[in-house]
Amino acid sequence: MSRDAATPSSAAPLREGRLWKKGGARKGGRRNWTERRFVLTPHALQYFKGAAKKGELVLSALVAVAPAEASVDVGRKSGRASIFYVATQRFRFYMSAPNDGDRDLWCAAIAGAANLTVGGG
Repeated sequence: MSRDAATPSSAAPLREGRLWKKGGARKGGRRNWTERRFVLTPHALQYFKGAAKKGELVLSALVAVAPAEASVDVGRKSGRASIFYVATQRFRFYMSAPNDGDRDLWCAAIAGAANLTVGGG
């Protein structure tokens, strides 16, 4: 786990790294993939563009974390691999890791922090 000099959260990160995230499907929202720095804390999964926090998912709201099938539409058209998602009751948030090993480590870390089972939901 690499750690930047200026950690954006006061809580010690459980995991940090660069992932690609799929843009939201909000009305007028972008649906492309953008690279972001992610920080998993004991309470949230945060993502940043440079030093600016762009968003976070509160872990208590998560109901599932799992690898996504390679054939899912989110990856097939983009050429992305090693895709996984975290889900709340309302939406799925898709991310792509550099490789399957990193994807599995992120899934396990998020599931552990959120008291979920990988693949549940």
